[in-house]
Amino acid sequence: MCLIIKADKPQLITETMMNCAYLNNDDGFGVMFANKGKVHVQKIGKPKSFKSIQKVWDSYKDLDIPVGVHFRFTTNGESNKAMSHPFKVLSKDEHTRDIWLMHNGPQLPTPMIDDGKSDTHQFVKWVLRPQLTNEPELLYNPDWQEMIGDMIGSDKLLFLDSKTEEFTIINEQEGKTTDDMWLSNSYSLQPTGNYALTRDYKYNADTDTMEKNESKYYGYDWDYEDEDMSGWRGHYSGVGKTTVTRDGRRIHEKPVDSKDVQENGQTIDTDDWYGMTQEEVYDTVCENPMGTAEWVYDVIYNGNKESEE
Repeated sequence: MCLIIKADKPQLITETMMNCAYLNNDDGFGVMFANKGKVHVQKIGKPKSFKSIQKVWDSYKDLDIPVGVHFRFTTNGESNKAMSHPFKVLSKDEHTRDIWLMHNGPQLPTPMIDDGKSDTHQFVKWVLRPQLTNEPELLYNPDWQEMIGDMIGSDKLLFLDSKTEEFTIINEQEGKTTDDMWLSNSYSLQPTGNYALTRDYKYNADTDTMEKNESKYYGYDWDYEDEDMSGWRGHYSGVGKTTVTRDGRRIHEKPVDSKDVQENGQTIDTDDWYGMTQEEVYDTVCENPMGTAEWVYDVIYNGNKESEE
């Protein structure tokens, strides 16, 4: 998945941390901050190298105001500047204020109507903008925040409002909070368990150093097509599985005899659960509760419903 970093000051995000985040999430980059009643935004499509990010960051790294940055890992939609984060939810010209949004998570609950667009783009267009257009203050309503949080599951949203110049985080508890910054996840910088299969580097915050992720399973031929809803949401089936690709196409694969839950596009079994961190187990259960429940049920009763009676 992507990575959002919200820091009290840009200087807190070191160049090594940014380089590691880029190498693990290299499909787009964006930055946003508020100053004098305006949200300032700059985005890059798929960067050619880390130097492209450095060039942008040099303009902002010495600011003394809170900032949000986003490193994209494409799950659907095109990898271009338009689909990089942040996304504009409201504009000052039409709605008296600018509100921008960054998202981290496998798949927002939204109809995917427009070709080539990401789930974040569609969620803004079909869900958030219609709700906030007539009542922007909903952004600060605890009941609305709770509703959106329940709707998106373990996904995270970072809003920035030009009127208040404040950041608002939905599902903040699903990320990692330190004294001076918030990260939407830890696995983009310190990959463990199944997340290590898709990340090449890991970051050491104590020494501000980066090294190759030797735990990555190099025998697995990773492809972005594996980073889809069936990979991160999970899958359980006694007859096969359906893959939802980045462009929304559904591929029905040949039925198999095994029953499985899927993570990162791979079948996981009992041995794999032992290798998961508590956070990864929690994510798997939350993102695919029925599939996981059916898998556990089948393990207990060995696929025989009469065993429970």
